[in-house]
Amino acid sequence: MLAVAKFGQEVNALETNRTNQEMVATSLAKGNLTGKVILIWNAFSDMIEAVRFKHKDGNIGALQIESGISATHDSRGDESSMAIVLDDLVPLFRKRSLFVQMDIVRI
Repeated sequence: MLAVAKFGQEVNALETNRTNQEMVATSLAKGNLTGKVILIWNAFSDMIEAVRFKHKDGNIGALQIESGISATHDSRGDESSMAIVLDDLVPLFRKRSLFVQMDIVRI
């Protein structure tokens, strides 16, 4: 994402983990790229739902998403988020070229 923005392309980045999003925002600011990247704070799933996170000690990037929780428990804090679906992003990309990169690991 940072490399694409550095080459002058506009980037929309979906990041689930609030801490990771803050680190990306810091990197963007240090690289003078804040105007090239829109950070979207949501999880991505096959259905719209509240999700909870399970963290792996010692690896901030290892975030497991647990679905099936009540939306009333969605604090949008460090431990939960709302999952959105691809259709939610379509309005952002109408009539534009699109490249999608997903980091997915099934546990």
